[in-house]
Amino acid sequence: MDGALSRPLNLNLPKAAICTVCSDRFVPGLTVMLQSLNDNMRAFADLPVRVFYNAQKAPLGADNQARISRRFANVTFHDCSWHEGFNGELEADAHRPAFLALEAFRQDDVERVIYLDSDTLCTGELGELLFLDCDFAAVPCRKPMAGRFNSGLMVIGKRLLSNSVADAMITLDRGLGEYWADQPRINAYLRAHGDLRVMELPEIYNFMYIAGHPETGDDTQFQRLERHIKIVHWAGRETKRPKPWNIDVPLSKADTLWQKVYDSTGAET
Repeated sequence: MDGALSRPLNLNLPKAAICTVCSDRFVPGLTVMLQSLNDNMRAFADLPVRVFYNAQKAPLGADNQARISRRFANVTFHDCSWHEGFNGELEADAHRPAFLALEAFRQDDVERVIYLDSDTLCTGELGELLFLDCDFAAVPCRKPMAGRFNSGLMVIGKRLLSNSVADAMITLDRGLGEYWADQPRINAYLRAHGDLRVMELPEIYNFMYIAGHPETGDDTQFQRLERHIKIVHWAGRETKRPKPWNIDVPLSKADTLWQKVYDSTGAET
């Protein structure tokens, strides 16, 4: 059994948005993420896509914004505030733009948000996620030290879409060690609010264990589940697992799939 969820029949599309974070370094990833969503998600063109960046800490140049906008009319770019709480010590400073994922929780003009990291590839329909009956849903981490959920894909319900929730996450006391960005804060907030309706999604909605990942030796797991996987995620620091746009020889079949979508856009690295 593949674990995929089913979409309820005869329900109207809820008011929803897709959100992500991107800087100039991740534009190839964003391009592929958007194109793969367009190729696989029937509702994609009907949903606003909001891309978060910060002009100083996670810059996204006007030329790159214009190129993306010409290809995807439903995409808008948002220069978000940088909070003092984002400036603490991190294990990897290059991971700091990930703090902007917390902006997904501020989208109080919609009923539901699907958040995706910009180093993901959509390989299947995701429309069923728009109809989940919960406040929050994501794929659990395999290692407890990383927190309960990986934040590479999140489904955020109306109850958590407010400035007050995002601000509470930003101001949480530090206490989870040297790796302290969006994911630990989101997990800490969920732990502190036990009345929330939280749902664990099957791993096929945020699959990270491809060849080259530091926690897997080869491509066996990916190839065994490939036909069921909905989202592939090149998670983690680039020093441990390069992004697919930064390698010359594919490490995994997933890299080949990513390159195929990238080539279809006519973009150049």
